[in-house]
Amino acid sequence: MPPAAEADVIVLENPLPEPNRTRLEASLSELLARLDLRLVLASAAPDGGVLAHISIEPTEDAVIVSVYSTRGAALPVRYRVERASDELLSETLAHVIFGAVEPEKTLLGSAATPDRDTASEAAPVLDAPGPAAMGRPQWWLGAHGGPVLISSDRVGTAFGVALGATLPVPWSPSAALDAAYWVPARVTGDDVEAELSRFGARLRARVEPLASERAALQLGLSGGADFVALTPRSPTAGRSTRWQPLLGGSLAGLLRLTADLDVVATLGLDVDLTPRRWLVVSAGERSSFFETARVMPHASLGFEWRITGAPTEASVAGP
Repeated sequence: MPPAAEADVIVLENPLPEPNRTRLEASLSELLARLDLRLVLASAAPDGGVLAHISIEPTEDAVIVSVYSTRGAALPVRYRVERASDELLSETLAHVIFGAVEPEKTLLGSAATPDRDTASEAAPVLDAPGPAAMGRPQWWLGAHGGPVLISSDRVGTAFGVALGATLPVPWSPSAALDAAYWVPARVTGDDVEAELSRFGARLRARVEPLASERAALQLGLSGGADFVALTPRSPTAGRSTRWQPLLGGSLAGLLRLTADLDVVATLGLDVDLTPRRWLVVSAGERSSFFETARVMPHASLGFEWRITGAPTEASVAGP
């Protein structure tokens, strides 16, 4: 066996499916580099210089991590990590392994072998090593578009962009600032023609009560305001503008295409707290011209791209 000082390799047997496989290897490689340790896969394990062997065993509701030290009589240690969202699971596994390997690095070259309880399991996921690192928000950019009801008998089209952050904790709570633009709509009635314009912003919050490796169900709440403008075609009529506050809720289905890209389909309902009504005054008589909808159901299809916080793909160093 090579000298203790040369034991700088951690061998990982990783049968997790993608994208968790890549996320775990990338995150663990980054953590081990802080201890001057290298991560290699079991298929490329070297003959010597190995400090510990790590095996991953996925089960239906958890992942079992086994750590086998190469230091003499040291017994293997097993950890049970409950399943959560992809990002949380990968980060948790990486920190559990890092926490198990760090003492091995510290005791490298020492004749003392700590007592280990092979029947014991790790503390709950939230008590795993590195909670501060696991709490870092994951920033993402999004874009979406789809139909929305703009009046009782008229449907328009709205597009939006969003910047948000998700916390890698159970239910993946997130918040986002969403800017929306409605395609201008033509409004006619009583020989009057006008153009309706609308844009605004929302602050959205959501959680994922149901999630798997590839899909998730999201529930959301939002609040914000729209700037509404009605511009008559007649040169004698002035432009009418107003800010209108809104509250809303949404139900969305998310499909993970890659480690960094999701497709999101959303059904939502916005409530206009102060709907606007325009009248046409002719010969002393008034008639209704147009009224914005108080309740505005909408649907959209879009994507979200994680830009920071999530582990990035990285190659695993060979022996």
